[in-house]
Amino acid sequence: MEQVMDKPQGQSHSNFQGDDLPTKNGNLDLNIDLLIVGGGMSGMYAMWKFRQLGLNVKLYEAGSYFGGAWHWNRYPGARVDSESPYYGLSIPDVYRTWSYTERFPDHHELRKYFAHVDATLNLAKDASFNIRVTGARFNEEEAKWTVQTNIGSVTTCKYLILAVGSTSKIHIPDFKNITTYRGEIFHSARYPSYLDVRGKKVACIGSGATGVQVVQALAREDCQLHAYIRTPNIALPMRQRQMSKDEEDQGRCFYDSWFRAAKQSPFGFPYNLASGCI
Repeated sequence: MEQVMDKPQGQSHSNFQGDDLPTKNGNLDLNIDLLIVGGGMSGMYAMWKFRQLGLNVKLYEAGSYFGGAWHWNRYPGARVDSESPYYGLSIPDVYRTWSYTERFPDHHELRKYFAHVDATLNLAKDASFNIRVTGARFNEEEAKWTVQTNIGSVTTCKYLILAVGSTSKIHIPDFKNITTYRGEIFHSARYPSYLDVRGKKVACIGSGATGVQVVQALAREDCQLHAYIRTPNIALPMRQRQMSKDEEDQGRCFYDSWFRAAKQSPFGFPYNLASGCI
């Protein structure tokens, strides 16, 4: 008996501007112990962890490098809303040699962090980039997965880890007449570096974390900005500030206990619930 994962269905609009599909690379027909799909935080940690168990591990990533969502998120104002140092791996070799410069790091610094993780743990040698998994089939008799990719390669593995996260696929709403819209449409997850909004009319649709960040950043530009909000959001002051290396070095002595407390918390942060909270 075989179990099949269907090929994901994508969305396409003729006037949607963004990065093209990842460039194809060489053939990768492999027979390995474990395949990880996704090169973000969880995928990188899984690669390091399963290597320690002596498994032959490979990782496939759709982007051109590690980072997951932070490889793609380059829109104005993009930064993580998790406080330093908790947005990071609890691996001593990694955090002992890394210092964030802000309480809430931006996308530029986060990409530097992922490069630091790669260099420290030597991960890229077992990773293949610009690859999308298009299907996977599990053969119960052989107890193995057969995985297909967009470059036509076939990988066989005993274990398949899908570390794609919750934001790996962009969503473009099928608004009425979107295909006949004469302006330019950009998705925040594919925000082009060349885009200059000065002197232009800009509409931002959505008021989640990304919408709040984009609106705050573009409001400082010389453009006519309109924010379209279906559901009002609650946004609290971030209390952003710079962090010195001395401050990081002093806190590093407590990282091990902080990370252990964070793992025991339902929120992933080492905080106690306030009295009376549900």
